[in-house]
Amino acid sequence: MKDRITLPVLKDNSSIYSRSKANGLLSSEVLFDTVTSPDFHQIMEQTKRSLDTVGTPDPLLARVLTEKGFNALPAQVSNTQYQMLITSGLSPIYRGVRKDDAIIDFASNPDMFVGKGLYCNGIYFMYGNPCPDGRHGDTSAKARASRYIQIPQSVPNPKLQEHLKTYTNGQVIGAIVNPNARIITIKDLIQLTSSIKQDVRLDKTISQEIKTKLLDLISQDIAVVAAMEGYDIIDITTTKYYVVLNRGMLIMNNDEVMKSR
Repeated sequence: MKDRITLPVLKDNSSIYSRSKANGLLSSEVLFDTVTSPDFHQIMEQTKRSLDTVGTPDPLLARVLTEKGFNALPAQVSNTQYQMLITSGLSPIYRGVRKDDAIIDFASNPDMFVGKGLYCNGIYFMYGNPCPDGRHGDTSAKARASRYIQIPQSVPNPKLQEHLKTYTNGQVIGAIVNPNARIITIKDLIQLTSSIKQDVRLDKTISQEIKTKLLDLISQDIAVVAAMEGYDIIDITTTKYYVVLNRGMLIMNNDEVMKSR
C-alpha cells in the first residue's frame, strides 16, 4: 500500500501488561502500550488528519482494529445471492477510491488501509438513495462515491493537488452491511465517549500521566472508543456516511471483485 506508515517501535510492556489489573480502554494491549510508550506524542501525530499527512493511514487505529479482529476480509457471494440480499431490503453502500486496484485490494488485502476522516478515522462509505424527483441530480450513494475518483479541476492547495494526481484512475467499491452489524450514530458515540472520559477521570487505579494521555488519545479520535466498545460501524447521519471499522461485517459481490482484476 502506497505511503503506508509503520508505528514507531513501542516499549515492550508485555510483562507489565500481564500483571496489570486495568480494565476498560486499558484492556487493550495496543492502547496500554501506546499510552506507556516514550513515543506517545509521535504516534499521536501520525493519527492526525492534515495536509501534511494526506493519503496516509492511521496506524494506531489500524492496530486496534486488528487486535479486535475487525480487519477480517469481507464475505463474498455470487451476483445472484448479492441481488437477492438487495431485494430482501438491504441497501448497498459505496466507497470511491482513487486507486487502480481498489476493489480487489479491499476484498483481499489482509493489511487493511484505515484512513483519516473529518468526523473520525476509519473507512468511509456512502449510503442513501437518490432524490425521488431528481431535482438535485443523481444523489445516490454510488454517484456520490464516484465523485471521489475524479480529480477536481481547481484545488487551492498545491500539496493536495499533487496527491490527487497520485493515481490516474480509481474504482468504486460496493458492499452490503451484514444485518448483524452493530452500528452507532455519531451523536451517540460522542455521548458514550463523554461518559467514558468521566470514568477515566474518576479511576483511582490509573496515574494522572496515563489518564492525560488516554484522554488525549480518545479525544483525538473517537473511533477508538467505538472499536473498543465493539461497534462495527459509525453512522454519520447528517451526511449519510458509514465509517466502517469492521471490514468483516461487509458483504461483496464476488462477480464484481473478479471483474476488477
